Amino acid sequence: MSKKEKTNYAGTIGWVVFAGVILGLGYFAVTAPRVASGDLISATGIHYHPKLSITIDGKPITIENGIGLGAVHKPIHTHDEADGTLHLEFEGAVKKVDTRLGIFFTTWGKEWTDTNFMGNPIDATHTLTMKVDGEVVPINRDLLMKDKQKIELIYQTLGQ
Repeated sequence: MSKKEKTNYAGTIGWVVFAGVILGLGYFAVTAPRVASGDLISATGIHYHPKLSITIDGKPITIENGIGLGAVHKPIHTHDEADGTLHLEFEGAVKKVDTRLGIFFTTWGKEWTDTNFMGNPIDATHTLTMKVDGEVVPINRDLLMKDKQKIELIYQTLGQ
């Protein structure tokens, strides 16, 4: 094969690869799932710092440092403030459902269901109260956390 033929061959391969990349990007743009604008918080990422405090029968619970940090960092995690600051650090598109409080509890490995809060029963004699920015709100694992929000979870055994 002559030098000119090799150059033409390499050029053809380059154009085929280029066309493949363009077609692949076009396919992705057409078939990528769409997020309804009402479900999107940001298209360019967020960095929020809500603060979570938990009290069980009058005793404050420490939210450990480094929850969600490791070889792969979770977008909702803690650093080393030891004051309940949660870090919501997302890049790119962020949907509302990505910022749910329950996701942090799952990452932390703490159970929170309708009948159990961190190993404690929720029933007629054990209550869980939730406050957001000082106001009592319905209990909601699906609370969409916001920047600088103050979230309090107060578990209480009645009669104590």
